[in-house]
Parts: sequence; C-alpha cells; structure tokens
Amino acid sequence: MLSIFEAIFLGLLQGITEFFPISSSGHLVLFEFYFGYHPSELLAFNVAVHLATLFAVICYFYADLKSLAKGLFQKSDSSMKLLLALVVATIPVVIAGVFAGDVFESIVQPNQVAIFMLLTAVLFIVAEYLAPKKLIRLNPKRAGYALVVGLFQVLAMLPGVSRSGSTLAASMLVGETRSNSARFSFLIAIPAILGAVVYTLAFKAETFGNINSLPLLAGFIAAFVSGFFSIKFLMHLYQKHSLKPFAIYLVILGALLLYHDPTLLCDCAGP
Repeated sequence: MLSIFEAIFLGLLQGITEFFPISSSGHLVLFEFYFGYHPSELLAFNVAVHLATLFAVICYFYADLKSLAKGLFQKSDSSMKLLLALVVATIPVVIAGVFAGDVFESIVQPNQVAIFMLLTAVLFIVAEYLAPKKLIRLNPKRAGYALVVGLFQVLAMLPGVSRSGSTLAASMLVGETRSNSARFSFLIAIPAILGAVVYTLAFKAETFGNINSLPLLAGFIAAFVSGFFSIKFLMHLYQKHSLKPFAIYLVILGALLLYHDPTLLCDCAGP
C-alpha cells in the first residue's frame, strides 16, 4: 500500500509530467516499478491523480472555457469551430482506447518506456527542424488540422510518449505557432484525461481493491498544485523556447534506462 510520501511524490510527478513534454505515464510506470508496484495495483491512485490534473487544466483555462461556453450559447462561429476541433482531435484516442486500450496498458516495462522516450525525442527534434520551413500548412480552424493532432495524441497512449509533447509537435509540423500549439494541446487534454478516467472507472473499477483514502487525497492535492503551476510555467516558456531541452532530457533518461536494462522490446518479460 502506498505511503503518504510515495503518494505525494507520485502526485507531484504526475502533475509536472502530465503537461511537461516528457510523458507522465512513462514516469509513473518507471517510479511505480522502482517503488515495487505494478501499475495495475495503483489504478485507483492513478485515476485520482489524473482527475487532479484534469481539474488543474480546467482551472487554468477557466476563462477560455467560459468564453467557449458563452460563444456556443450565442452560436458564435469561432466557438463552434473550436468545439469541432476539440471533438475531432479527441475521436482517434477514444477509438484507440476502446479497441486497443488493453494493448497499450500491457506496456509497463522500463526498457519499453525507454524506447518510446527516445522516439519522442526524435519527434521533437524533427518538429523543431521542420516547423520553421512550413512544409505543411493546415488551417487550425479546420477539421483536418485537429485530426492530425488527434492522431498524434493516440501515440501518447504508449508510456514514454508525451501527450502534450506529441500533440504540440504535430501542431507545429502542420504550421501552427508553438504558443498556439501549446494552448490547443492543453485544451484537448481535458477530453483526453476525462475519457481515460471514465474508461478506467467503467471497465477497471472492479480491480481497484482496497483503497486508502489518505494517500489518494495527498496524491490528488500534490498533482493538482504541481499541474496548475506546470501549465502556467510552460505557457510562458513556449513563447520563447523550443522543445530541444526536453528532447535532450528524454534522450539522456532513455539511454540510462537502456544501459541499466539493455534488453529490447522483444525480450521484455510480461507484466
């Protein structure tokens, strides 16, 4: 059973890595593994900290969401287009979660996470190199743009692939600015996280086992606070800085993990 210290640590980790482009699921898998837990043992806790980061992004973008709701009530064209973009970007991950959720959840070994972290780093470098060349330009108010971003969001179901980072990189690759890409990435986190929580509650709740409310509460608070300030920090950071430092971090961490356990994907033991 999680101690309070472990719960706070994992909550802080979730809040930071959910929005920093370094993969929250990958880091949770790694640290839960090294704390001696299998992710299936901490489903209830993982639901709690994901709910916390959901509330964090809702609180930070409250003004945007309020404006969207008001615009929809007034049948504003821009609000309708934004809602359509959010829905289209969410559809691929919903389909993938329903039909292949168990496949993604079966990837829990540290060396598997390391491989996907390295691939994420490559994606960041490619995006930063190609985005300024504007080889592809899609209108961010059109469904095609949202669909591309949504398809990249599916990749983030793999632990080690950052959801915020992959969607931000995809948005940049199709012509949007880094700052606007970050805002859209954070907004589509709302239905993505909510969908993941609902899916777990609907299909996995019977496996929660005994639930200790104190660690859940501690983890929730830690994840909410760290998540909110992570978003605030990153929205300022992306105005002037690139994804390259995060790519370097993922390369270093991925390489260290493979050095520690160099077996490849095909050699991994099952969960």
